[in-house]
Amino acid sequence: MRFRLLVTGLLAFLLFGCSSDDSDAKEGSADRAAFATELMHRDAALLNLLDASLGQTLPTTTSTAVETVRADATARIETSADLLAEWGADVPVTVRDHGVDHGIEADAPDLEGTPTEDDIHGLEELSGDDFATAFTELLRAALDGTTTAASAYDGTDQSAGELAEAAERQSQAALDTLD
Repeated sequence: MRFRLLVTGLLAFLLFGCSSDDSDAKEGSADRAAFATELMHRDAALLNLLDASLGQTLPTTTSTAVETVRADATARIETSADLLAEWGADVPVTVRDHGVDHGIEADAPDLEGTPTEDDIHGLEELSGDDFATAFTELLRAALDGTTTAASAYDGTDQSAGELAEAAERQSQAALDTLD
């Protein structure tokens, strides 16, 4: 009888005491999805800022940075969307989505350093050196915000970690080009 109680107790301990707690996994899943979602919003706003520079005269180093940043941000949006879909998370509507022009609301949060519609509309009123100066300031702020957000990601998901490292490295390289 004692042996049976001991075995039953040991089995209960093994089953319940060592069972996996998926709250850490859910938290990690939420962290990676939140990071990828934020990065999509940052990069979409960044691309809108870059579009404001089309047809404007910029210093050569700024023009070079703009083209590199455009390619990097576009690739990160595609990667983020693919990862969110792979993880079973919702892919957010961003300011770049076509439906936004037709009354669909983007669910973009206010993110530090990210250019707003008002910022971009303000650029449209400028030209020449005034435009270049204001544009470069907004670009620096956006890149700095992306660098900060990417360096703050401390989740354990390898794909999200690689995305964060790439975003940090690419944004910092663009900032270095602008300095």
